[in-house]
Amino acid sequence: MGYGSQQAIEDAEDDFEESQIELILEIAADLLIHAQQHNTGLSESEALQKAENFVELEANADADPSGVARIEADHALPELAGLKRAPGQTAAIKARLRDVYDRP
Repeated sequence: MGYGSQQAIEDAEDDFEESQIELILEIAADLLIHAQQHNTGLSESEALQKAENFVELEANADADPSGVARIEADHALPELAGLKRAPGQTAAIKARLRDVYDRP
C-alpha cells in the first residue's frame, strides 16, 4: 500500500472518530437538556458516559444479525423522544461539553 492509500485510510479514521465525538456530544447535550427540564440532576460526566454507551450500543446493533441489539438500541434513550429544545440550546451545551470531554 502506498503512502497516499495509507494517508486516505488515516484521514477516514480521523473523520469517523470526529463524527463519533460529535454524536456523543450531541446526545449528551440532549440528555442534559432533558435533565434540566425534569430536574433529574444528571451531571455532565454522567451524560457523556450515557451517550458513549449509547453510541457503542448503536454500533453493536448494526453488527448483530439477530436484531436483538437493534431493539435494545432503539429503546435505550426513551427520554429523548419528543424532547423540546430552545433554538441553539443543544449547540451551546455541546460547545461547553467539548471543553470538558475526555475522549475515549
